[in-house]
Amino acid sequence: MNVPLHFLAYVLTPHYYSNTWLQSLDPKGEKRKKPHVDPDVSKVYLDVVDRLLRNSGEACIVRAQLSEFVCNTGVFGRPQAIQDKRTMSAVHWWNLHGAPAPELCGLAVKVLSQSINSSCAERAWSTYGFIHSVKRNYLNANRAESLVYVHYNHRLLTRYREDYERSYKNWDTYVEDNSMEIDMAEIEEREYALIFANGEAQPTRSIPVNLSNEVSIEKPSSSSRRGEISKRAKATN
Repeated sequence: MNVPLHFLAYVLTPHYYSNTWLQSLDPKGEKRKKPHVDPDVSKVYLDVVDRLLRNSGEACIVRAQLSEFVCNTGVFGRPQAIQDKRTMSAVHWWNLHGAPAPELCGLAVKVLSQSINSSCAERAWSTYGFIHSVKRNYLNANRAESLVYVHYNHRLLTRYREDYERSYKNWDTYVEDNSMEIDMAEIEEREYALIFANGEAQPTRSIPVNLSNEVSIEKPSSSSRRGEISKRAKATN
């Protein structure tokens, strides 16, 4: 683990404090320890808590609740909470057993809900590549980022609408498609068809020029130029 947030997520995962996990052996054949006892983890995870919680009073409360969590005491010492650490997912466990400690529960759900891959970022980059492309290269960075923000969040919000299947799904990209460029081309075609579906005048589209079909014009050689000059000289004489 090289990211400090990963150390805190490791500490906040209930499964790593279950008796089944602690009684098993690690890949080196040694007995496992609780995450917060690991020397590398203990140097980092409390600093991450202070960085995420700017309020020193709230950070103090979270540290006190975190102490009860790692020691299975207080509100986290109930038999049901200890038993569910072995079988229940981390977020579900916190939603069920973390209510008595709302400050720590909110932090745990926030940390453990982070995406574990870069697909979200790559999808945003694809959207940015569609908005700021070779044909749209006059947009400045701030304008392009604002358009990406509006476009991406509009797509997310429409999925929660009751009329999404009827009115908005047609404008969304297909989940099974991996190519953002193909999706955007299809959206543009549907938008073009919808705008001019009521018999309005069709806009003139620019015809792409295929430079490969143009007739190449060769420059005359130096010998032909000299011959032409001599002919003109004789004609004048």
